[in-house]
Amino acid sequence: MNKVLAMCSAVMHGWASTLYEHGYRVFAIERSIRVGCRIVVPDIMLLNEEAGHILIIDCKGGSNIKPDQDSRYARVSLTAILEGTRLPCEACEACLHMFAYAIDETHEERIRAHTDFALIVFGDHVVRGIGDLGHEPPTRELQGGVSLDDTVPQFIPYPFSINGVDKDIDACVKRSMQALSLPLQDKNITGNRATAAMILRNAHPFHVSYAPTHMAELAEATRLGAGRVLASHGVTDRPRSRQDGSR
Repeated sequence: MNKVLAMCSAVMHGWASTLYEHGYRVFAIERSIRVGCRIVVPDIMLLNEEAGHILIIDCKGGSNIKPDQDSRYARVSLTAILEGTRLPCEACEACLHMFAYAIDETHEERIRAHTDFALIVFGDHVVRGIGDLGHEPPTRELQGGVSLDDTVPQFIPYPFSINGVDKDIDACVKRSMQALSLPLQDKNITGNRATAAMILRNAHPFHVSYAPTHMAELAEATRLGAGRVLASHGVTDRPRSRQDGSR
């Protein structure tokens, strides 16, 4: 997911910002969309307001697509998207929407055999598009291949999840605290939810795109991480880790 999100960011650092440059902005990450009596949860939804186009992307870490996954996404309606994300855009009521999978090139052959949707294919130093993304400019550019300076983006838009291990969360939180010039010996930070929210905004630049419950969980994980960072610098009122049952 970080590879796609980095393409949607103005911060490049050796990574193509192709989708951002073509006018796409992230408006939803892992938001639930109702399809009949079932729910789908696409990884990323992008809006190009000027083009009147919504691009829905599911990021596949492996080589399998569930048997009914294509058909469920094909039945997603614009109304369901707007209701599920509460997208504040009057013009969006006339938007077209298209679905694509983002995959690793090592799984390209297998996944192409199981879907008719467009693909965004990441190789070691290139990202390619296969099929129609629903908007001609990014479709054309990606079909021609876009070079990448590295195999992974240096800018990590989704640096940790609520299921991450404490040491990884703490490292990210500490970097954000330092970037924000927050003192690492101030015990008042431990229980300060406003400060935790500020750290979260720095660590997770797309945090406003998450569902409210997920945002609250990340904020709590950030607050606990800040407490552990402070404890490592001599502040004693350390909150327990999530594994200790502090939530």
